Amino acid sequence: MNCLLLHEFDARFESALSEHDFKYCPVPVLHITLIPPVRNPNGLQTAENKDVTNDCTRIGVNVSPYGGVIVTSRYAVNYIIENGIDLSGKCVAVVGPRTANLLQNYCSKFQRITLVWADNAAKLSDIILANFQTDLSWLFFCSTKPLETIPRTLRQNGVNLTQIEVYKTDKKPGFESDLSSILNAGTEFVAAVFFSPSGVEFSAPVLAGKLPPHTSLVAFGRSTEAAVTAAFGDVHPVRTCKHPTPSGLVSVLLDIAAQRSIAES
Repeated sequence: MNCLLLHEFDARFESALSEHDFKYCPVPVLHITLIPPVRNPNGLQTAENKDVTNDCTRIGVNVSPYGGVIVTSRYAVNYIIENGIDLSGKCVAVVGPRTANLLQNYCSKFQRITLVWADNAAKLSDIILANFQTDLSWLFFCSTKPLETIPRTLRQNGVNLTQIEVYKTDKKPGFESDLSSILNAGTEFVAAVFFSPSGVEFSAPVLAGKLPPHTSLVAFGRSTEAAVTAAFGDVHPVRTCKHPTPSGLVSVLLDIAAQRSIAES
């Protein structure tokens, strides 16, 4: 069975899917660029605290005023590593097992690190509220299109949170043409898989009306699930991976394939 993945090529997914006879068709949607820190004669600036969720600052980073940092993607990890940001003594909260593993490897050089992670932003927000004092200040390394779940939840509960944009999320040039060519080729997909709200936003206009109603839409996480539901409504069945891993995706796809087999028998 064919699977359309709105994602760059990833050998982990190709291997996991091929083991179960799924054909892997990746279509890169996002173009990510790191935002260089801005330096002034006095050194790196500290991000200003913002009251509006999406009003972030693009400046250099001094993490010393903050007790904790929040990271929700590997691109933010790349920013931290490339800029050699010292996380000694910080509480580090991360979304996703892969991102957590990358950051844990980097943090091994520092002392007194407390690292917690969760499968999705909602769970991570709950972990922060349950395990850390509300007067602890947090710095959120985010995208130009940040997840709203964490800032909204923490601020509603009185947590001091500062957001700083460290990478820019854009559409990959030419991806609409690539995706349209695949859709026009007539290949039937058992599922289209989305990996981020931004991926949903950029690809939904191209996919609208091009997929048969029985094609399942799979979200890699809860935040992406909300974006898929908002973009497609109830036109397609929507499923969400219990765990944001290749094996978690395979589990969902196997269930979809089994249900389709029963329906066709």
